[in-house]
Amino acid sequence: MLNSTNEFLPQAFGPVKMDNTRKLISYLSDFADLIMPREEASMGYLKQCHVNPQKIKLFSDFTSLVKGQVPGKYAHLRGGVCIIPNLRMIDKGIISLEDYLTMLQKVIYTSQKAGKHIYLLNHEGAGDEKLAYMCRGKLKNQVEVVTGLNGLEVKGLISTAYLCVTSRFHGAASALNSCVPCLATSWSHKYEELFKDYGQRDCVLDITSIDKTLSKIDEFLQSDVNRRIREHLVAQLPYIQEQSRNMWNLVWHI
Repeated sequence: MLNSTNEFLPQAFGPVKMDNTRKLISYLSDFADLIMPREEASMGYLKQCHVNPQKIKLFSDFTSLVKGQVPGKYAHLRGGVCIIPNLRMIDKGIISLEDYLTMLQKVIYTSQKAGKHIYLLNHEGAGDEKLAYMCRGKLKNQVEVVTGLNGLEVKGLISTAYLCVTSRFHGAASALNSCVPCLATSWSHKYEELFKDYGQRDCVLDITSIDKTLSKIDEFLQSDVNRRIREHLVAQLPYIQEQSRNMWNLVWHI
């Protein structure tokens, strides 16, 4: 049976540089009952396309209410540094494959020097899995690759990390709403906007400067900084979760 209403749950929109894209987004005014951009930038893109503003309601990523499941077989990774690669960093032209692998390698070395156990997590897809194993190869197979988990297990494992360094958006979302300190590389405005939702600044790594990247990793590995960020996220999470409840209430009402 078809649903009588159509909603776009919180997601990123834009940028809308091509005429065809603008036209397609403008159709949302005709066919959607409710459109939920995840952040101000996406809301701005919708307004540029003349989407009916009465149908637009801003809500943050709604996965904060989802509880992960910690896979028992990976209990030995608890308290480690979780590295999540993303093929989009390369195919979007943000960084070359070689430079990306070199950056991940140096991030891993920096974390190891701090005495932390490191693992590479395939968040989704065969492409990311291959990327993780390529990175592992550069490290002479000395870092574990975790792959083949379902969505709840992925979030559960991330929730046990000391630090998450991710190139996947939902890797960042899972870390933040599990109150795990997180740093990210980015190919879209949505990463920085997500960190803003949690009151976090300067958490998107500057991949043009390896020195700045490693300095930021060092900072987040320090126990006092790590603890302070966790405490901040714990205080912020109830507000984020309340937003998600309000979103679902609105959906059910419609």
